[in-house]
Amino acid sequence: MNKEELEQYLKNNDIDVQNANSVFIVADIVYAAYVESEKVHGVPYTPVCSYFYGDSNNFYQLLDKKNVNKVAQKVYADFLKDPKSFDKKIEAHEGLAEDVDSIWAEYQAGLKNGSADLANSFKKFVDKSREWWHYGVIGEDKGAVISNEVAPNFEKRHGFSKEEAQQIIGILSHPTEQSVLNQERKKFLEMCLYIATNPKLKEKIVSGAYDKAATEVSLAEMINDYIRQYFWVKTDFCDSGIITAETLLQDSAKELASNSDIAGEINRIDDSLAKIKEEQKKIMGSLTLSKEDEADIFFSRKTALWIDRRKLGMMKQVYYLIAFVKDVAKIYGLPYREAAFYSVDEMIGLLQGNGAKDNGLSKEGGFVVYETGKKHRIFYGSDGWKFLELAKRVEGGSELKGMIASKGDGSVVEGVVRIVANPQSDKFAEGDILVTSMTRIEFVPLMRKARAIITNEGGIACHAAIVSRELGIPCIIGTKVATETLKSGDRVRLDMRTGIVSPL
Repeated sequence: MNKEELEQYLKNNDIDVQNANSVFIVADIVYAAYVESEKVHGVPYTPVCSYFYGDSNNFYQLLDKKNVNKVAQKVYADFLKDPKSFDKKIEAHEGLAEDVDSIWAEYQAGLKNGSADLANSFKKFVDKSREWWHYGVIGEDKGAVISNEVAPNFEKRHGFSKEEAQQIIGILSHPTEQSVLNQERKKFLEMCLYIATNPKLKEKIVSGAYDKAATEVSLAEMINDYIRQYFWVKTDFCDSGIITAETLLQDSAKELASNSDIAGEINRIDDSLAKIKEEQKKIMGSLTLSKEDEADIFFSRKTALWIDRRKLGMMKQVYYLIAFVKDVAKIYGLPYREAAFYSVDEMIGLLQGNGAKDNGLSKEGGFVVYETGKKHRIFYGSDGWKFLELAKRVEGGSELKGMIASKGDGSVVEGVVRIVANPQSDKFAEGDILVTSMTRIEFVPLMRKARAIITNEGGIACHAAIVSRELGIPCIIGTKVATETLKSGDRVRLDMRTGIVSPL
C-alpha cells in the first residue's frame, strides 16, 4: 500500500482508534498475526495500522471497524450453525496459551542450568505467540457482537425497548465466575488480612523486616502461590515489574497502612458477584426463554468469559516478551527501550549475528502498516502524522452518548472529569470521573477510586464493562469521542438511564 492508496483507505473507512502506551515489538507480534488470522476465523483482516510517537511510548492502535465486526459476526454465525465450533476455537486458544507457557518454562529452566538458547527460544515463542494472536483477534470487538446481534434479538422476541434489551443482556452476559483481576485482588487482600491478624508478623512487615516475615511458613505459601499465578500483574505494553517476596510484602505494608477495611473489601468482591448472579437469576425467572434465547445467553456469557481470559493470556505473553527483550538488551549492551522498538525480524536478525539495526521508531515515531502476505511498512515524519490525523478524525456532534455498561446504584451521576491516558503518571483523585480511550489492567487502581467511568471504545464484554459491573461503579462505554469532547476539570452529569453525558 503506497501513500496514495493508504490515504484513500483511511478517508473511506471507519477506523477503531485506541490510545495506549506500548513499545513497538509488542505491537509487531500482534499485528503481524492479525493480518494472517483469516486462517482461523475465515474473514480477510487487512490492513492493520498503528502509530508511534517516538519521543514517548504513546501509540495508537488503528483497526478497520468493518473487519473487527465481521470477525465477531462470523464467529457468532458459526456458533448458531454449530455450537461446537465456538468451543473448538476456545480450546485451541487455551492450548496455544499452554504451549507458550511451556516454551517460557523451558527457557527459564535453561537459564538455571546454563543451557538456555536465547535465539531458538525467542523464535519458538514468537511463532507460538502469533498462533495465539490469530485467535486473540476474535476478542477485539470487546463483545460488541453481543450488543449488536444478541441484544436486538431479545428486543424483538420479548418486546423490550432497545435500552431494556441492552441492560438485560449486559447483566446476563456477565461471567458467573470472578474476573481475573478481581481474583488477583482478592488473593492479595487475603494475604494482607492474614498479616493484619498476626500482630508479630504485621510488626515485622511494617518495620521493613521483609526477609524475616517471608520465612513464616503460611505466609511463604501465600507469597509463592500469588507469584506463581500473578507474576504478570505489574506488566503493561511497555515494561514489566518483577514481583518478589520483598516487593509483595512492601505492597502489603502500603495496603495495611491505607486500607482499614480489608475484610470488608474482600466481602464486597464476593458480594458484587453474588449480586450479579442474583440479578441474572431474577431476570431468567421473569422471562420465558426460547431455545434461541438460551443459545444467545450461552454464547454471550461464554464470549465475555473468553474475552476476560484473553487478558490473562495477553498479559503473560507480554511479560515473557519483555523479559526476552531485556535479556537481549543486556547481552548486546543496548538500552532496553531501543531494543524494545526493534521489530521481531530485526530482533531475530540480531540474535543470528546480523548486527543491531535501528528502524528509527524509538526516536522519530511513525505510522506502521501491516498487510496480509507483506512486510510491514513505516511512514515517518509529516506523512505518518497526516495518516494518524486521517485515522482519528472526530465527527462533530453536540451530544455525548454511549452504552450503559454498569448502572451503579443511581440513575444520575455528577462529578468532575479527569482525562487519563497514562494511569501510572496522570493525576487522578478519589471520586473523579475517569475518562479514557479504553481501560486496561493498569487502570484498575484508578477504577476503584472513580465515581464513574466513561470510555471512547468498548463492547458489552470489554474490560471497563466487566470490572465496573463487579465494582458496582457507573460506567458508560463506546462514546467514541469522550477524550476529544471532554477535558479534565469539566463538571458533567451522566444519565444512567439513557447513556447521555451532558455538561453542568
